[in-house]
Amino acid sequence: FTNVAGATTTTLNLNAVTAAMSGNQYQLVISSCGPTPLISNVVTLTVNSPATISAQPANTSACTGGGGDATFTVAAAGNSITYQWQVSTGGPFTNITGATAATLTVTGITSAMNGYQYQCVITNPCTATLTSSAATLAVSDPASITTQPASSAICEGSNTSFTVATTGSGVTYQWQVSTGGPFTNIAGATSATLSLTGVTAAMNNNVYHVVVFSCSPAGLNSSDVTLTVNAIASVTTAPSNAITCVGNDATFTVTAAGTNNTYQWQVSTGGPFTDIPGATSTTLTVTAVTAAMNNNIYQVVIGNTCTAAPVTSTATLTVSSAASITTQPVSAIACSGTNAVFTATATGSSYQWQVSTGGPFTDVAGATSATLTLTGVTAAMNNNQYQLVLGSCGAGSITSNPVTLTVNDPASITTQPSNTAACDGTDATFTVAGAGTSVGYQWQVSTGGPFTDIPGATAATLTLTGVTAAMNNNQYQVVLSNTCTVALNSAPAVLTVNPATSITTQPDASAICEGSNTSFTVVASNATGSTYQWQVSTGGPFTDVPGATSATLTLTGVTASMNNNSYHLVITGCGNITSDNVVLTVNATPVVVITASPYVNLTTDLTTTLTANATPPATTFSWYKNNVLVPGVTGSTLDVHYAELGAYSASVTDVNGCSGNSNSIAIADSIVNIAFIYPNPNSGFFQVRFQGVEFNGLPRIITLFDGKGARVLQQSYATVTSYQVMDVHAEKLSRGIYALILSDASGKTLGTGKVIIR
Repeated sequence: FTNVAGATTTTLNLNAVTAAMSGNQYQLVISSCGPTPLISNVVTLTVNSPATISAQPANTSACTGGGGDATFTVAAAGNSITYQWQVSTGGPFTNITGATAATLTVTGITSAMNGYQYQCVITNPCTATLTSSAATLAVSDPASITTQPASSAICEGSNTSFTVATTGSGVTYQWQVSTGGPFTNIAGATSATLSLTGVTAAMNNNVYHVVVFSCSPAGLNSSDVTLTVNAIASVTTAPSNAITCVGNDATFTVTAAGTNNTYQWQVSTGGPFTDIPGATSTTLTVTAVTAAMNNNIYQVVIGNTCTAAPVTSTATLTVSSAASITTQPVSAIACSGTNAVFTATATGSSYQWQVSTGGPFTDVAGATSATLTLTGVTAAMNNNQYQLVLGSCGAGSITSNPVTLTVNDPASITTQPSNTAACDGTDATFTVAGAGTSVGYQWQVSTGGPFTDIPGATAATLTLTGVTAAMNNNQYQVVLSNTCTVALNSAPAVLTVNPATSITTQPDASAICEGSNTSFTVVASNATGSTYQWQVSTGGPFTDVPGATSATLTLTGVTASMNNNSYHLVITGCGNITSDNVVLTVNATPVVVITASPYVNLTTDLTTTLTANATPPATTFSWYKNNVLVPGVTGSTLDVHYAELGAYSASVTDVNGCSGNSNSIAIADSIVNIAFIYPNPNSGFFQVRFQGVEFNGLPRIITLFDGKGARVLQQSYATVTSYQVMDVHAEKLSRGIYALILSDASGKTLGTGKVIIR
């Protein structure tokens, strides 16, 4: 228990109680001066809800005659609900004794109760009266069949119907059919009458009934009825022509479809048909035929109740005597695609042509007369043999002589002659590919006018020897013929005569120095579209020079090994021609060596002589000092004075005009062997020489430091030789001893020394 807020008097008032408070329990706690409070008895609150209807009673249907009860139900909510069902039979509602539950069951339904209405009055402590809506009872009578459907027999393609008569209320129908198995519903057949239109033979013996439904949940089946479909008479297999011998029997048989057919055979001996007495079955047997009955025509007349006009079918009787051949067939020749005919004059009970394609004879389908016509014969039928087999009465069959079919193919062209180009003076060829039997050929030429025969040109290929410029643009065609083709002209082909390629300027021989470049050139006429290939002989046969495919052959940097090579040019154009052979002469480069005598290193006032020796001997000389031409000196020697120190070389030219360069020789100051710095001591001007590192052409730097380590001078020198004389001008420096450092452009020290200035 928990305290009820504000409820501190002897009376507890609960305002607007709700259904959720139903079943709550309450007690009063009284506190006084005593240590223990007084607690009242526990009381319970019951909250009643007003009655409400959640589901109204629904209209109900029922059948009379013990077809079931009628039930009405109402759904209500609230406390302590009471129910009272009432009925109206057309006037006011009155209570139904004992009907005090939520569901009312009405038993013993009669037709008089149709349209009765029922309602329920509901009460509880909170609701005085709550009346439901009224529900109506619909009473129906069960269905019964008063007239059963009757079976039907009709002709194929006709219409029929089946009908049932019933009593009862709300009757519905469903027709069903059995085609030999269980019954199945017929779609849309839901009326008292089932109509069948255009019945077919397949529907014969179908069984039908109708299922009748009313207020009873189970259907009521009518009697089963049968549909009989009578077929219209028709011929399924006609009687065949009969061939027989005099005195034998002949039989004609027909197969027909239809119901209860009747048959009557008739005969025509050249006039109208007349009935044959007693010939009323599917088979007619004519006994002991006579020659007079030959070509009689027999027909059967078929009818039945479903056939408006009788149907007929005829056959012919052929009466034969012993077979004989008075004229044998003869062999035939035909062109492919035409017809061939073989004919024999013969009599017999039957005729059958046969064919042999290289093996045994077999029947030709449908070839059953004295004449065999073959339409559209083909090449595959060539040499086929044919014979006629005659049936003979009493003596077996006889066979004609075999004859041969010869099929000639018409002339045809499978490949036309093509236009041809030839060089002046060469041969030209035109070719046609023809097909056919024993094809003949005749070549013709047109020189600008009509085509005329070329005597003797009667093969598939025409060869024209030694064509001339006058034949340029001549046209040539060939005429094909054989027994099946009078004249078949090919397409014309054109002869183009091109002028022959020729060389107008031959290449010239060349003599050059080793390492030089040279070329050979050929000028050709009528060379448009020609190909060129230079070839070389190094002493043996000529071989192609790779990539040398133009009119000029260029040789660069020739070597001594190429001396006396022969070259020529092969031109492939209108004819193949080869130029003259030309020889390449490669003169050796002179080998030059210079020497110095008697000195290589000089001191003051000394002179030495440089001498250049060349192999082969040179005719002109040029001298160079430090790569600079020494003017005015053209002899093989050069005198060098102490003041002309440097690196010397010579260049020579021999009698062939070939030039060679000598070695380089350095004429140096011999003082370098005495001192790195010279003179030393000095008055402020001195020279520095250094050969300690490989010459690389980079600047060299000289730096002077005084006794205190201060830099007092720095000069840069461009170098042109490994032994470079560097003049130092330090005249402005005071007397004393200075440190000298020689370095390269990167700062690397090459040499050091002391300089004494006085």
